[in-house]
Amino acid sequence: KEEYGYAYWDVVTDRGECRFTIQMGGSGVIHLSENRILIQDIDENRFEIPDIRTLTDVERKRLDLFL
Repeated sequence: KEEYGYAYWDVVTDRGECRFTIQMGGSGVIHLSENRILIQDIDENRFEIPDIRTLTDVERKRLDLFL
């Protein structure tokens, strides 16, 4: 969800469910390669998506909002 310049994420990682917030328009989403993405939240925690091609169509559409 997006609100007041921040995006709030609810995700499932390899270490379980997680909630985090990134600032919109900042450097919260970094392309490491064509298909590899690093997401850094406002607390400077980092989350990696090693291959965005493995995401479902719905997940990819949501991610595309931030790319």
